[in-house]
Amino acid sequence: MSESEDKTMGIISIVLGVLGFTFLPFIGSVIAIILGHVAKGTDGDQLGKIGRILGWVGICIYILGGLIAIALVVIVPLLGFSLFPAYTVI
Repeated sequence: MSESEDKTMGIISIVLGVLGFTFLPFIGSVIAIILGHVAKGTDGDQLGKIGRILGWVGICIYILGGLIAIALVVIVPLLGFSLFPAYTVI
C-alpha cells in the first residue's frame, strides 16, 4: 500500500469513531475498532489508535446506557418505585 492508503485507514477509523457517537450508533464504533487494527503498523498507526480509542469509548457508553436502561425498567419497579404512577400494578 502507498503512504496515503496507509493513512486513509486511520482517518476513516477516526471518522467512524466520531460517527459512532452520533449518526452510526454502535456499528460505527465497531468498524472504527476494526479499521484501527488494520492501520496498526502503518503510517496511519497513530490515527488508527485514536480511532480504536474512540470506538472503545463509544462501545462502553452504549453498554453503560444499556445497563442504566435495564436498571430503570426492571430494578426500580421491584424496589417499589413507579416510573408511571398512573399505571401502577396492584
